[in-house]
Amino acid sequence: MKLSKYIHLTYSQENLIDFLVEHHLLVATMNCDNCKEIIDLNEETLLFVCKKKASTEKESNKKSLNAICNFKRSATKGTWFDRLDTNLQIICRLTAYFVMVPRTRQKFLRYETGLSVPTINEWIKYCREVCVYWAKKRSEKLGGPGMTVEIDGAKIGRRKGCDVTKKIKGDWIYGGFERETRRIFIVPVEVGTKESLLKTIKEWINPGTSIVTHFWKAYNCLNDKSFKSLKRKHSYKFIDPKTDKIADGKYINLNFNNYIKVLPYLF
Repeated sequence: MKLSKYIHLTYSQENLIDFLVEHHLLVATMNCDNCKEIIDLNEETLLFVCKKKASTEKESNKKSLNAICNFKRSATKGTWFDRLDTNLQIICRLTAYFVMVPRTRQKFLRYETGLSVPTINEWIKYCREVCVYWAKKRSEKLGGPGMTVEIDGAKIGRRKGCDVTKKIKGDWIYGGFERETRRIFIVPVEVGTKESLLKTIKEWINPGTSIVTHFWKAYNCLNDKSFKSLKRKHSYKFIDPKTDKIADGKYINLNFNNYIKVLPYLF
């Protein structure tokens, strides 16, 4: 589905609920925890409410009374929207922008959603956590003869305050993306160095693979004995990401803005 079509869909509560139910993000019915009656979702309140009447006997005079169940539960409990504290339609738009718009910026999200900066930051953090979880669950060893694997890395964390000149405090991860199959891996490392890159290649990439990464220049590692030995022993091909040709260890003028492609096609 195109982004414009999805955004248009979110302006109709009824259509959006139908879409979310169809994609198993919400359910349309549930069984009451108390009386086991089937309850339909109230699409306006996003609540399941049971009002079933049951006959009971009053012990004192054995009179029959009609009791109402009064079970109530939010339809968002235990779902992606569990922490929902704002409009469902707006959060669905915010999530779509995160998934489908490259490098979404805070100013753009504030304008499009009308949400506050803290709320936007909290939901973006939530989106990232889910993406990392998704990627870790699907991580597998990549590559082999005739296959090409791209490697990128990032420091996961946050700066103190808004000063972009300050270093990010957090953990490093490396991610791999197999071009031919779109399979991925994501692995945490203590620190981003040529030693950790070497270890990641050994553990996560099969022999005979063509490996593309901007780290050949960043770590200046192609002439290291350990990398030459690895290349020879496992028949790896180290590729210049700018030209897609074999890197020879000389200076490479990179302008590589590749990123870890870990997001599934959600819509």
